[in-house]
Amino acid sequence: MTLLKQERSRERDNERRNLLKTLSKTAYRLEKLDRAGQLATELVLDFGQSTTDTDYEEATHTGNIVLGLIALQKGDVPKAKDYLLIAIRAPLRGERSYLSKIDTELAKKLFEKGEKTVVAEYLKLCEGLGNLKNSPAIYEDEIKALKTWQEQIKTGATPSFDFDKP
Repeated sequence: MTLLKQERSRERDNERRNLLKTLSKTAYRLEKLDRAGQLATELVLDFGQSTTDTDYEEATHTGNIVLGLIALQKGDVPKAKDYLLIAIRAPLRGERSYLSKIDTELAKKLFEKGEKTVVAEYLKLCEGLGNLKNSPAIYEDEIKALKTWQEQIKTGATPSFDFDKP
């Protein structure tokens, strides 16, 4: 596998990774859960294993969110909660720990199921992302939204989980 990976071009890998991210989410939305799971697993295994890989954070985040959404849809709440935390803890292991977009879809669905503690933990962990910590002025809106949602959870309000309308 290592040899095969070395023989692939960086451009091909970038295209394949982006395609897997898009297709796994699309397959989930089309309720093709088995296919979505296969694509998300492939994304994590091929691009979310090494913290030195390009876009490691995005691959592992997206893949685990999709796997968590599938688990939740199948009624496995404990597994969905695990995937939610893996989806943020794995990127935090990376040197950059950068996510261009924090995916809140699984957090929102778990919140709707009453899983407030794990959702609050996820939101708190998101604050540890390198891009948020290292460039707080650029990510001011995202940081504010994460803090607002955590406060709303504490006070019994329902967060929007929408960065455009926190």
